[in-house]
Amino acid sequence: MKFSELTKCPFCGSEEYYTTSYCFGRVDYYQRFDGGETDNGGMYAGLSERERKTERAYCGHCEKYLGDIEADTVGKEAVKALA
Repeated sequence: MKFSELTKCPFCGSEEYYTTSYCFGRVDYYQRFDGGETDNGGMYAGLSERERKTERAYCGHCEKYLGDIEADTVGKEAVKALA
């Protein structure tokens, strides 16, 4: 089975998944002295993301490993759960 064929988590049935990125750098968050809102549109501009060899997906509810999006493969434990 391919990852692109999954419609839900085979472990818990959740319809959401997430991927992770590793970043480093600095986040500048601006505030107003009077408590009002200010523009923070560029607050993450000082971050750099580390490139990954794979794009691993995890269930958004139970957080179990589902597979590799880039390789379009399902993890071994997820395949077992589908059976």
